Amino acid sequence: MLERGFFSILLLVGAAALGGCATGAQQEAERMQGTGAVSLQAMNACWATVEASDQYQALKGRLPPPQGDTPMAIMVNQAKPTPEEAALLLSLHDGPIAACHREGIEDAGKVHPAYGAIFARGYADADTDYAQLVQRQISWGEYAQRSARRKEVVRTAMLEADAQIRQNLQSAHAYEMQQRQAFAAAMRQAAYQQQVISALNRPVTTNCYRNGAYLNCTSQ
Repeated sequence: MLERGFFSILLLVGAAALGGCATGAQQEAERMQGTGAVSLQAMNACWATVEASDQYQALKGRLPPPQGDTPMAIMVNQAKPTPEEAALLLSLHDGPIAACHREGIEDAGKVHPAYGAIFARGYADADTDYAQLVQRQISWGEYAQRSARRKEVVRTAMLEADAQIRQNLQSAHAYEMQQRQAFAAAMRQAAYQQQVISALNRPVTTNCYRNGAYLNCTSQ
């Protein structure tokens, strides 16, 4: 299993960091924030269902918890699952855990494809370790230790993805702002040229009046 807490990292990318008016990059960042918040709620609800299941409750104290740190007693447990426990593990995975994996990958992908890919790889690795636990090839402690290492790998990947996405959004934001400024400058230049042309085409009116022996004329 992957901790549902990983998903909170998705909320690090925010439109506020971009500043300025609502560019396409800002709109995308705001969409990611909104989608991430909704997806996080859905994931929390899904893993709460896992924790409330009869299978998980029967295995509680041997499996790493979906949320929070794993107790040392679980990390050092060298016992392997009994056949009965292995059956519970299989039932737990085929039911609520598999459902949370599918939903988690889909939800992460809705926020950004990079997140969906990270979740897919993380869950695939988690399933490999889980299968070995079900087959009683590794102990509860070994499974918990692998889960802890996998947790850090996924966390690092999420942070790296966040940094890359933020950089891409900031670059897109800066580019759009530059293009907006260039467009505004071009519009001002076009308006000025139009005024010049209009002035050239405007008819000239000459008014003259005589003051004694002098003739004064003005043109408009």
